[in-house]
Amino acid sequence: MNQLTLFSIQKDHLLLTRLVKGRVRYYLLKIEETLFGEYLLEKVYGSMNHKKPTRVLKEYYASWVEAKKMLKIVVHAKKKKGYEPLVPAI
Repeated sequence: MNQLTLFSIQKDHLLLTRLVKGRVRYYLLKIEETLFGEYLLEKVYGSMNHKKPTRVLKEYYASWVEAKKMLKIVVHAKKKKGYEPLVPAI
């Protein structure tokens, strides 16, 4: 299985961006543990030109492994659409 090299804002947080018609679009993926021991995969996306995101989607998984597997699937699909990890300037 291919290992994805991803820029991570924090552990299990990832910000992908792409340029569409002169505007920067973003896709933020986060995995967080809930109080009930489940794992939440949160997908936030929209335009960098707007204060609020276009949509926030939440999916719950029984284990971290399942949530991480789904995160990798989503990242692969987004890379096919032209999204790339946002790497900060050093």
